[in-house]
Amino acid sequence: MKPIKTGFHLIAIALLFFTGSCSDKVKDTITYTANIPVYLTRTDFVKTIQTGAFQALANPGKIYLHGNYIFINELYKGIHVIDNTTPANPKNVAFINIPGNVDIAVRGNTLYADSFTDLVALDITDPTKAAEVSRVEDAFPNVMPPTNNNFPVTGLDATQGIVVGWTQKKVTEDYNAPVYWVGPMGLSTATYYSKDNSSWSTAASAISGQSAIAGTGNSGQSAVAGSMARFAVYNDMLYALTNSQMKIFSIANTQPVLLNSQWTSWQAQTLFISGQLMFAGTRQGLIIFNLSNPSIPTQVSSFSHAYSCDPVVVEGNYAYYTMLSGNSCGQSSSGLGIVDISDPTKPVEINFIAMTSPYGLGIDNKRLFLCNGYNGLVVYNVANPAAILANQLANFNNIQAYDVIPYNNILIVIGKGGLMQYDYTDITNIKLLSTITTSPKAM
Repeated sequence: MKPIKTGFHLIAIALLFFTGSCSDKVKDTITYTANIPVYLTRTDFVKTIQTGAFQALANPGKIYLHGNYIFINELYKGIHVIDNTTPANPKNVAFINIPGNVDIAVRGNTLYADSFTDLVALDITDPTKAAEVSRVEDAFPNVMPPTNNNFPVTGLDATQGIVVGWTQKKVTEDYNAPVYWVGPMGLSTATYYSKDNSSWSTAASAISGQSAIAGTGNSGQSAVAGSMARFAVYNDMLYALTNSQMKIFSIANTQPVLLNSQWTSWQAQTLFISGQLMFAGTRQGLIIFNLSNPSIPTQVSSFSHAYSCDPVVVEGNYAYYTMLSGNSCGQSSSGLGIVDISDPTKPVEINFIAMTSPYGLGIDNKRLFLCNGYNGLVVYNVANPAAILANQLANFNNIQAYDVIPYNNILIVIGKGGLMQYDYTDITNIKLLSTITTSPKAM
């Protein structure tokens, strides 16, 4: 019996050993490729805005017309300054380096631009010598450059400064540690690794949106934004969209002052002002605001549609919007919608036309110019909005158009190929005036 007793003791000792070791916390880890932030200190970041020699267009974004100048955003890099005194011979004359810039707006001789988290104001009395005069730090918290890949983000640390770029490397972390995705709208979604399905899964909704700048309508004005704009200037106010929030700045003085912020209820993307009404194009529809009290826009109505991207322009009693399906814009149909706003409190859609890939649009004296992506630019007579398909005036299928500004019979078009300008004095014989092409090796 003694050997049995000895064996029992050995087993008991072994059980005690393993029981003790199991009391230690065992961590599951995962190794993956991630985007690691590249920082600039606040001190260095505020020194980055400089105006220098012109640079070739590489990845043009939004456009803004101010007097004899066209300002073209180079995505996340800055602003091209085009002297357009002679539209048939525009000159690329300067480049304003503004890291994180997506859009612009102008009031008088001051240009307002987003620079990642900040709103900056520049004196453009001479646009070739644009200089910063003031800024609002952290006007748009959590805005950072898109990663342009499918890797998550890790290592964010606000104390390190402003995120201005990314590097990619492999990291090992706790199995359930939170990471983040960053896309064209900035820091967008908190995610976790799911043990249930062994894949990255969404666990939180949008945190913040990339802020950009929009402009006013184009009727009788020399400062005109494209339809994809996110900021709007009205009197002494600058309205800035940050996803589902609108920030209202007073720009009566050199230093912009944030007056208040208000939720737009939907994911607002674009702004257009017509008279005393402001129209917000959102991913879920159209919202109409009254600006009788400019510091506190009042929502008067809304018109909903399927989830999609949605720029809008207005002329007279009609609002025209486009819906783009696919990618981040949603999975609904794409097309052009027309809404009767003769009673702004009760907008009514009177027509919807299915299209392949509609983007920006512009309107001038009942002539609608619509960008249809890779399918070119289409021009309609909208004297009868309910029957515009029967009144197509032109179709330029040899360009990829992203946005347009029609002004004084000159159509300014921006697209992947660059900047194009057309003379539409004779709407039945629209003529190409000039082109500034993009250079794939630029920037």
